[in-house]
Amino acid sequence: MSHDEDAAHQNFIDEFSAQLEGYSAKEVWGWCIKVRALVMQYEFAAKIPGDMYIVHDNSIIQDFKHREQPDRNLRRLASVGFNRFATEWPVRSTHIAVSPTIIYEHVGRRAVTSVGARTALDSVSELLRDQSMQIHGLGFDTTEELRSRIADLHDDAMYLTDLFSSQDRKNWAVDVRGAPYKIIAISVADDLVPGYFPLKYFDPWYVRLALLLRAERKIIDQTKAEYGVDLLGPDKESEISKLNEICRKRNILTGLGDLDLLSHCSVNSQYQHQLGGVFIGQTFDGNLREALAVRQRLVKSNHVMFGQPDTEAQLAQFTETMLYGFRDEQARVAHLQPSIQAFLHAVLGTFDRLFPSV
Repeated sequence: MSHDEDAAHQNFIDEFSAQLEGYSAKEVWGWCIKVRALVMQYEFAAKIPGDMYIVHDNSIIQDFKHREQPDRNLRRLASVGFNRFATEWPVRSTHIAVSPTIIYEHVGRRAVTSVGARTALDSVSELLRDQSMQIHGLGFDTTEELRSRIADLHDDAMYLTDLFSSQDRKNWAVDVRGAPYKIIAISVADDLVPGYFPLKYFDPWYVRLALLLRAERKIIDQTKAEYGVDLLGPDKESEISKLNEICRKRNILTGLGDLDLLSHCSVNSQYQHQLGGVFIGQTFDGNLREALAVRQRLVKSNHVMFGQPDTEAQLAQFTETMLYGFRDEQARVAHLQPSIQAFLHAVLGTFDRLFPSV
């Protein structure tokens, strides 16, 4: 361990053993697990080249806002702990990206003026001051652009609330008694869910995916209840279908930030397009974490068109993909491994200092 690494190791243990004082061994061990989970998310995304941008979900922002609550503070400290890894054991330049949905939730889900947008952004930045990272806007560069994006988001939120509410009111049972073959529920949903949505902010593909998976479960459950027929479908409900629900008390659609996070932080989609940066969704919510994990599978595809001037080059590229697969991606992760191991050693060292006899 170099002098700098040893200093980072000791500083980390000093900082977090002090901040975790008073928590039980079980709680601190849970903190260790949370920190490691955030590092593993970072590790997987590191297969893609470029600067890294951490995109928090709204629940983490709330953890920073309500740090006086012990459970929330423990999650906040896990997020800050991960931050120390990204800044004190640096391999890749890492920043925070704040999305318009975070600001929209922060101001109480309403449209704002440019001054209101600036004030809200400053407020969120102040909440995240412990992170010691440069903060960037996700999809906006100026406060006027942020105001405009929030206005679009607000219109979409009203539209989507009505859309998801109407889906909940619909009877999805299908009478397929006597059908000569098993009916696939997602195929029925695909026929019934609209293909176009007049959205200004949200990605229509993810909105339709959420609606499709919600409809699939409703079709399966209601057809079974009404007609006693089992349709073909997944054994358990998709994590994505659980993200968006109507809050009856407030008549709002929950999970707007989750939809936004999925659309920006899909590792697979970013891998296909490689726009020069990597956006990593950071969450402690189990459903959202699983939904993000589904979108983390990397896919490479090559095809060869014979009779073309570059057929030989296509064949060479196809052969390289078959033989070496994700060689470059694996090399990026391997480069990160020593820093990860050194950091996790510091995380465990924090636990050992607090509970030497456990």
